Amino acid sequence: MEHAGLRTRCHAADVLWKRIMLAVWCALTVLVAVAPVQAQPREAYLPSIPEEAVRKWFAAVKLPGFKQVSLYHEFHPVDGSLVARYEGAGKVVYLSFIDNVRKDPTYGFRRDAKTMAQVGGKMPPTSKDVAGVKWYGNDTTPSPVAVLDLSQDVKILLVGYENVTLDELYALAGGISFDILKRAHK
Repeated sequence: MEHAGLRTRCHAADVLWKRIMLAVWCALTVLVAVAPVQAQPREAYLPSIPEEAVRKWFAAVKLPGFKQVSLYHEFHPVDGSLVARYEGAGKVVYLSFIDNVRKDPTYGFRRDAKTMAQVGGKMPPTSKDVAGVKWYGNDTTPSPVAVLDLSQDVKILLVGYENVTLDELYALAGGISFDILKRAHK
C-alpha cells in the first residue's frame, strides 16, 4: 500500500513538474516571438499641425449662439480627430479637426472633404464657397454635415447634431478663422 501511495505522490509531482515546465516553455516561446517586435523602434510621425496649435485653435473658435461644452482630451486613435461639442438654445453642433497623418494606417480611412460629406448620404454632396473657402455639405446624411479640405491631410468637419440645418452650418463655418492652423501647418 505504501508503495502505491508513493507512486501516486510521485505521479502527482511528475504531473506538476510537467505543467511547470510547459508553462515556462510557453512563456519563453512568447518572449522569444515578441522580443524582436518590441526591440524594433516604432516609426515616429509628425502630425500636420502640432497638438498645441490645434488646442489653441479650438479655444479661439466661437460659434455665435453656441457655447463649447466639451473637447475630447485625446485625438481619436483610429480617425485622427479631435472633437468639440457646442450647445445653444436646443441645438448641438460638433466640430472636428481631422489629421490624416494621425490616422491609424490600417483602419483609418483617408478621405477628402467631398468624400467625407458623401458618407451615409442619400444624395451627392453639394459645395458652397463660404468666406472664400470651398465647403462640401450634405443634408441627406443622418445629421447635416459641412466639410472643408484645409489641406491634403487636414480636414474640418461640422455636424449639425441636433436641430441645426445645413444652411446654419454654412453660416457658422463662415465665422471660423483658420489662421492659427494655417500658421502652424507643416
